[in-house]
Amino acid sequence: SSGINAEWPLRPGEIIHRELSTAFEKLDMCTCGREFFKAAFKCAPFYNANALFAATGNDEDDIVFFERIARNVDVKSAGKFFDRLLAGVCEETSTGICLNSIFNVLEELVEMGVNTVEDFDDYDDGDRKYQKEQEKRCDAMFGSYRAWEKDGRDLSDFTGETEEFWKVALNMTAKATNAFYCEKKCKKDRGALYPCCLRRMLEDEKLFDNVQRVIESVYKIIPAMVYRFGWDGFYELDYRFESDWSAQELEERASWTVPANLRDALMRTLHAAKYCEGKIVRCSK
Repeated sequence: SSGINAEWPLRPGEIIHRELSTAFEKLDMCTCGREFFKAAFKCAPFYNANALFAATGNDEDDIVFFERIARNVDVKSAGKFFDRLLAGVCEETSTGICLNSIFNVLEELVEMGVNTVEDFDDYDDGDRKYQKEQEKRCDAMFGSYRAWEKDGRDLSDFTGETEEFWKVALNMTAKATNAFYCEKKCKKDRGALYPCCLRRMLEDEKLFDNVQRVIESVYKIIPAMVYRFGWDGFYELDYRFESDWSAQELEERASWTVPANLRDALMRTLHAAKYCEGKIVRCSK
């Protein structure tokens, strides 16, 4: 109980920050860790060892399923993404490494979220003049809430249309983050929530090129992950599988790429500070 009591004064975000930073340091993630994960991703398509058999209970169907994914998903791009991500969070900054700067931002965002929840009833009950005043606060997220609500679309209406769902969702989140970072009154303060090391990560086109390639490879392999996928003799797929996936659907999946407007909406969500009109939001070192 003494251990629990000792940690109680810390907020949950601070505890996670401390534990993850300690793990990074103990495991030497910024040097040995990067090399380990490079090797792990490189070997993944060919991994077939005792550990795999033990993990699947010697079930050959599960082993084949794992190997089918590992050999068709773009693990090479996944490895490159992970390596660039680690390089970014391990960049040295005034707070130690960029990971610490990012967690400091997250802790501030949690506090703003708490402020928003605590004052939400007053906001909701207030007249429009009062609400506008709250939406300009720099220590809460009422402006983002208003931007989301003002869009007016209900995401539940798009659950059956995967691409359209993400298009609507990311456009709504982009409006919310734009309202957060680009409020004229708060731009100067927002620099504290925009570390320069994070800006450099978000400007790394190659990092997001790799993410895109992984997503595209996952999308294309989905038909082969259903239980009906299998061969009925030589060169002929199980007829039940062909009844679920037409040749035209498979061809469309094979040629699918992430639409440019989806990637743009994602970047406007993640890197909203870059897209503010007027004065720029300056990053903090």
